[in-house]
Order: sequence, then C-alpha cells, then structure tokens
Amino acid sequence: MARTSFTTGDILIVVKTYPNPSKKYIESSCTVGLTREREWLRIYPVPFRMLQDSQQFKKYQWIRGRIKKSVDPRPESHKIDFDSIQLLDEILPATDGWAHRRAFLEPVKRESLEEIQHEQELSNISLGFFRPKSIEELIIEPTSEFCEIPYRCFTVIPLFANETARLATMLRWHKELSYSKHIRRVGFL
Repeated sequence: MARTSFTTGDILIVVKTYPNPSKKYIESSCTVGLTREREWLRIYPVPFRMLQDSQQFKKYQWIRGRIKKSVDPRPESHKIDFDSIQLLDEILPATDGWAHRRAFLEPVKRESLEEIQHEQELSNISLGFFRPKSIEELIIEPTSEFCEIPYRCFTVIPLFANETARLATMLRWHKELSYSKHIRRVGFL
C-alpha cells in the first residue's frame, strides 16, 4: 500500500477532547474539524499542551496545517504535521444565535443518530451530529475507577512532575445522556 503524502488544508476546529496521557505520544488529544468543503476530519494525535502558544487553537477557529490520512480505517482519521499548524481567522463568534457557526455547520447536521449509523454502515464514517428534540437526562458523576496505566505514563515524565500529585487524585467520570429521538425541525444546536 502506498504511503499517503501530506497536503495543506484549512480546518475549522469544532471539537477538542481533554488531553490524555499516552505512552507513545506522552500526551494526546483527539481534535475534530471540518474542511472548507465541509468534510469531517479527526486529527489524532494532537499533543495540544506541547504545541507552541502560537499554534494552540481554540474551538471554532480556523487553522491551516499539513495533514495526511492515518492508518486508522475510518475515512475521517488523519494525522497533522504539528510544526505546520498556523492559526488563521479569529474564532467564529457565537453571537446572533450562533449565526456564523450555524452557517458552516448546518449542511453537515443529520436528522437522527440512526441516519449517522446508516451512513456508517455504508461508508464506515464515524463522525456526525444531530439535534435531539430534547435532553431527557444528563448524569455526570465521579466513579472510584482510576486508570493506573496513564498515571504511570505521567510519573516517568519529568515535564509533568508537578502534576503527579494532582493526577493521583483524579477520578474518572461516569457520563450518561438520555434524549428524545424525535427531531424538532426548527432550531439548531
């Protein structure tokens, strides 16, 4: 199989996950964005807190970077050349009922989770969003579980020595979301 080469593209960042310890990458987070052509991109790994200040992007900010398809079989999965990251426009404002963000996101919104799952069956996509009619319940609570392996990753990295005690007391969080799948035809996010 031929290796995919890097191409330069613009990406609107729409999701940033919390950084997680990693044996391979020290720390990484998954970032999701949309190209100007409104194609989903999963960018992993992103060692966000290790990027230069001038490269640390915010949600709903355009960036430019050199990306290539990763070995991950999901079509949206890409790697980014960290040194190539350039911040572009200001952050898309959330004013006027998210008018600027909505204009860009509305075309990729799906009507239901089932529609996204159907697309996944057809093309192996794994990213998408929809608006449920209502949120029935959101539960976020600490659990007693603690992931020992990430903790050990941090304890051997002097860069994070000051954070070791804080990490030792971190709890994992249990999250559940219940929603109504009947979609309201008016409104957004």
